[in-house]
Amino acid sequence: MTTKEAVPKSTQSKRNPLTSACPTTSATTPLLLVIYRFFIGVFVGADYPIATSLITEFTPKHHRAISMGMVSAAWYLGATVAAVVGFALCDVDGGWRLMLGSAIIPCVFLLIGRCKVPESPLWLKSKGRHEEARRVVFRVYGADVILVDEEEEPKHKAGFAEVFSKGYAARIVFLGILTLCQVVPMYAIYTFGPQIMTAFGLGVGKSAILGESVLSLFFLVGSLPAMFWLNSMGRRPLLIRSLFLMAVGLLALGLFPTAPFSR
Repeated sequence: MTTKEAVPKSTQSKRNPLTSACPTTSATTPLLLVIYRFFIGVFVGADYPIATSLITEFTPKHHRAISMGMVSAAWYLGATVAAVVGFALCDVDGGWRLMLGSAIIPCVFLLIGRCKVPESPLWLKSKGRHEEARRVVFRVYGADVILVDEEEEPKHKAGFAEVFSKGYAARIVFLGILTLCQVVPMYAIYTFGPQIMTAFGLGVGKSAILGESVLSLFFLVGSLPAMFWLNSMGRRPLLIRSLFLMAVGLLALGLFPTAPFSR
């Protein structure tokens, strides 16, 4: 089977303004789709640390846990809505284009909203743009907060290699493995969500997609109390207990692949 034959007819013909505006939805071959999605992943990967850094910089310490928790909650809310959209468009001709193209709508709102997001005052200060940094601080916090200029400037700028030296290498590797072990199972469950729902007897075909939206909803509900437990329980105890419960759940999936709910 050739590449052209492998692409559905809707991939080669029908277009609409929503899908034509996005390169991902206008892909005519699987390779182009992978390439476009790769670049989207790069942009998302850049956005996440930048956005979270700005949130932590602009948010008072006692509200920081809730602010960061809202980022995760918004992610799971979007995943839940995406599953519902997928369920609604599953049987539509060329529906996969509309599914991917529908992401343009929240992106437009984000673009408009971020036009007024100020630059990081600490970054401006590091570049010697002290007056701009003061204006940002005044705009965000008011006249009661002053950006201190007398802090000792670093004698030299740390290079990329220094991040992996002086005892940091082991910490980075440990946290990297910890994050990898958390992210890989989560995305595996999301990627094969409908098949997992079917295997557990929780839906077949289109209804399995709706079951995946329930799965995302559980993620969303679970992130809400964690926002408040971060301050009361502490970050390290909450992380350890959460990872333990995740391990128990994944172990159950592995030991009981047929599931007690299967028919």
